[in-house]
Amino acid sequence: MKKTLLLIFLGLASITMAKQEDAVAVGTEVSGDLNINANVLAPLSITESQSMEFGDIIIGKAADSTTDGTMLIEGAPGNSVIVTVPNSTTIERVGVNGSTATVTLSSENNDVAQTLDNKGNLTQTIKGNIAEGETTKTGEHTGTVTISVKYN
Repeated sequence: MKKTLLLIFLGLASITMAKQEDAVAVGTEVSGDLNINANVLAPLSITESQSMEFGDIIIGKAADSTTDGTMLIEGAPGNSVIVTVPNSTTIERVGVNGSTATVTLSSENNDVAQTLDNKGNLTQTIKGNIAEGETTKTGEHTGTVTISVKYN
């Protein structure tokens, strides 16, 4: 029995000593490594390539854009971007406050990830529609819409 107790005591003492070897004394400095990664991208830009045109339309009649608008997106080649085109915008008769028409907008791949080509370019086409009854005054109507882009 004494022999068994002695062996248990020696076993516990060796475990305690092993744990003390792993311990770091107060004031002892330790260090570790932190990995750092960065993907540096070219800034994004978006510019109009072609304005949207409706041409001549009859007052009160529906009309689709005769020339679709296009935006050129430029950024880091091969990277994914999301282009956002609002659902609609308003155009206003030049020189007459309150005479407006709503233009419904549509664009393929709106709010969908798209990849910039090997030169870092992407063209986004925007179509427009003016619903029947939207144009109530004759004369030139103009407006703008803000199209946005971000890296995905």
